[in-house]
Amino acid sequence: MIRIIRTARRQHKKNRMEKFNLTIQKIPPPCPTPILFSKSNR
Repeated sequence: MIRIIRTARRQHKKNRMEKFNLTIQKIPPPCPTPILFSKSNR
C-alpha cells in the first residue's frame, strides 16, 4: 500500500510538471508575433 501511494504521488508530480511545461510552451509563442506585427506596421 505504501509503495502504491508513493508511486501515485510521483506520477502526480510528473503530471503537474508536464502540465507546467505545456503552459510554458503555450505562453511564449504569442509574444514574438506582436513584435513581428509592430515591425511590419512600421
